[in-house]
Formats: sequence, structure tokens, C-alpha cells
Amino acid sequence: MVVGFVGNFLTLVAIKRTPSLHNATTAFIASLGVADLMFCALVLPLDIVPFSESTWLNGNSVLCVLQTFLKYLSVMGSLFSISLISLNRFVLIICPPGVYHRLYQRRWVAAQIAGIWSFSLVMLTPTLAGAWGRFGYLPRLQCCAILPVNGRSPNVALFMITFLTPCAVISVCYLAILIAVMRSQHALRQRRHEVRVTRMSLAVFMAFIVCFAPLTIINIWDVGFNHPVLHVVGYVIMCASSSINPIIYVALSQQYRRAYWSLFSCGKPRRGPETSSNVLQAPHPPTSPASVTNKGSSHAVGLGLGGGSASAGP
Repeated sequence: MVVGFVGNFLTLVAIKRTPSLHNATTAFIASLGVADLMFCALVLPLDIVPFSESTWLNGNSVLCVLQTFLKYLSVMGSLFSISLISLNRFVLIICPPGVYHRLYQRRWVAAQIAGIWSFSLVMLTPTLAGAWGRFGYLPRLQCCAILPVNGRSPNVALFMITFLTPCAVISVCYLAILIAVMRSQHALRQRRHEVRVTRMSLAVFMAFIVCFAPLTIINIWDVGFNHPVLHVVGYVIMCASSSINPIIYVALSQQYRRAYWSLFSCGKPRRGPETSSNVLQAPHPPTSPASVTNKGSSHAVGLGLGGGSASAGP
């Protein structure tokens, strides 16, 4: 909890203080950081309450409802933010350059982020109102969850719409990127710094799946909660997803390492060049695989945010 809070907070501060990180992909990473920070700061501390406050056990506590609502909201925000990152890479690699240029202007990036959070709120509002399941206490697991109302529960629909569908979209995006990369090996070698951006975003997605897979499998296998210990273990593993992303950024991105270091050294962050990677600042059409193939150019296939110089990539 503490590691996740500190790591995600420092990530957001580093992004804010480093102009060279002010681009479309990093905006989505900031959205992911907000979701993880919410989970660490507001959800995990309330997990302690059932073991120390008997008032929660009536199942009608405001804290019980609030904690479950924020838990689902932060998880949805995390996965949808990862989806936006994956789509960002997909549009850059697969679509014509003009499409990327139009979609990742400042206003459209803000609209995409606002859209995923608004959609998450809309999906949870019926349950919050008690019209489609309700947030309540589950005695067998000593935690709060979504409970059925009149035999109706949104759990299956939420799983299909807010988990399975985004995961499928992300998988298709990275599969298409892999195919494009395999067809453009020469271009790939010339843009290694941008390859690291995609590798980092893929690592974030894989970490999310690894952390959430055990609890998902357990919930499907043990619908009746006959093995509560397994559910608790799965939930603990899931909680690690909110803390692991800053570690991935440090391990796989030189630019993020420099940004973190500037915080601890109290140094002035490096501005970096104004490149097409900085779509939010100075947009220029990125190079697509199609243009590389058709023109016979020696320029690389962009796996990053655009056709910027190596110093603009992680």
C-alpha cells in the first residue's frame, strides 16, 4: 500500500515536472497512475476496517459501499487506461499518419481520458443506486463486494464489458503491432528507443493480467465462496497491480529513470527537444509502416509516439 502510493505519486509528479514527457502516451500513463493511486490511498486502507470495526458487519455501512465503489472504479480506470495506451500504439503503427495526428491532439487526448472515466461511472451507477445488484458486506470473505438484488447481479456483465472486452482489444492491438514489426525489421532497428515505449506498455498490460488472473479464475471456479482463503490470496495478488507499474517504468525506461532522479536530486528536469513524439505540444504526422513500405524509405517504423529523435523516447 505504502510502496504503491509513493511510487504512483512520484510518477505523477515526475510526469508533471518533465516537459519531454508531456505527450499522448504519457497522458494515458498519468490516467493509469491516478487509478492506481486511488486504489492505494482510498481502497486498501478501508480493507483494514472489517477487522477493526464491527459496525461494518451490518453490511449497510457507508464505508462499505464507498470502498467497493472506489475499488471497481479504480480497476476499471486502470484497465481502460491501459487500453488507451495500446490503441495509441496501434494507431501509430497501423493507421495512416494523418489519423494519428488528428486523434492525439490535446483536446482529443483529454476527451478520451474523460470518456473512459465517465463510462466507468455510468457502469457502476445502477449498482450504487441498488437497481442492479448492490454494494454490501460478504460475511464469508469478511469484505465488501457486489451482491445480487432479487436474483440480479451485474458481475457477469461487468466482467464481459469492463474486463474481457478491453483485454481482447489490447491483445488484438499488440498482435497487430507484432505483425507490423516482423514485416519491418530494418525500420525496427533504426527506432530502438521507440520499441522500448511499446515494450514498456506491453509489460504494464502483462503485469495487470498476471495480478488479476488468479482472482478472476478463483471467482469463476468458486462462485459459492466455499474456499475463502483462496479468494483472500487472489485479492492480495491483485492488489500488487497498483504498486508494480512504477517499478516497470524504472526498469524499462531511461527517460522515466531520469525523471525520477531529477525529483530526488532536486535538479531541473530536462526539457528535451520539441518532436513529433510530443503530439500535445508540437504535432507532426508520424511515420507509418505503409509509408515506409511504399516509399522505400530508410526511416523506421514508429513504435513510439511519433517520429521524434531518440532523445524523446524512454
